[in-house]
Amino acid sequence: MWGWGWSHEEPLFSAPSPSNGSSQCDFWSSSVEAIRGVPPKLCDWITIKEIASSLGKLSEINWQSLFSSFFSIIRVKIKCKDPKMIPCKRVVEMEDQLFMLHFKVEDAEQEPEKPTGDEGKGDDPDDEDDNLLDDDLG
Repeated sequence: MWGWGWSHEEPLFSAPSPSNGSSQCDFWSSSVEAIRGVPPKLCDWITIKEIASSLGKLSEINWQSLFSSFFSIIRVKIKCKDPKMIPCKRVVEMEDQLFMLHFKVEDAEQEPEKPTGDEGKGDDPDDEDDNLLDDDLG
């Protein structure tokens, strides 16, 4: 048999007591995107990466704010040439459904969306000159 026995030894190092401990808190810095409109069941790494990559190169995800907002707001840090060119809204397709995503750029002014025309209201003066039925009749 082995002739080894248990013996008490002094600690190799002394650790500070918990009462003298300190912590460091890093706040989320600027140039952050806030994304709204993603359903909570689709808030996963792959979806966030795909959405962010449509705007620029994904640098960081603020997981703490994602969890604290119950997956309603996604804050990401991206690298892009001109953050002013990021749209305020974008329609995306996820799992065969369309979703309107809203983007808010912090520390940069986003350009407001320009109206794209009549939008089906019938008040466009250019529509009055077009009589499309006469062309088909003969």
